[in-house]
Amino acid sequence: MKLILIVVAGALAIAAGARLAIPMVPVPTTGQTLAVVIVGLLAGPRLGAASAVLYLVMVLAGLPVLASGERLAGAAFLQSATAGYVVGFIPAAAVVGVIGWRRGFVLACLAAVAGHAVVLACGVPLLALKIGWGAAVTHGLLPFLLGALAKSVVGAGIVTGIRAMRRDAQVDERRPG
Repeated sequence: MKLILIVVAGALAIAAGARLAIPMVPVPTTGQTLAVVIVGLLAGPRLGAASAVLYLVMVLAGLPVLASGERLAGAAFLQSATAGYVVGFIPAAAVVGVIGWRRGFVLACLAAVAGHAVVLACGVPLLALKIGWGAAVTHGLLPFLLGALAKSVVGAGIVTGIRAMRRDAQVDERRPG
């Protein structure tokens, strides 16, 4: 039951990240990749990827969990400009978990950067099929690089802080009355 709750919480965190959106054309910038990074770092590669799979299932089912509450079910979503990025959340969460799960701040940052790179590597080629390579790089890659670096540092910092609080709580539990 605990593992299911972790996966559901991770998928809901990714969905919540969609609500932090800055409209851009053709792909908005959102807090979703920050959530993917945090989920991968906290839950590990398997549960992080499972959370991203559950999020994708929510999208495909037509739930309003995309940026700005957009609903695109099934084939309509798979033909959208953002489909490759969202599908990329799955391997990104796994990569982040493999590299940064239970690691310190520096490796967590590197893991987060790698996760963002995976999302972009999945999203840009599918976007290029719709708008061409030049436009995909100009509108679907370059505007996101600085934000990806910033979200990587923020995500690693949040997770490092959570881990430190967990350690402190465990030490306090072991101290007598």
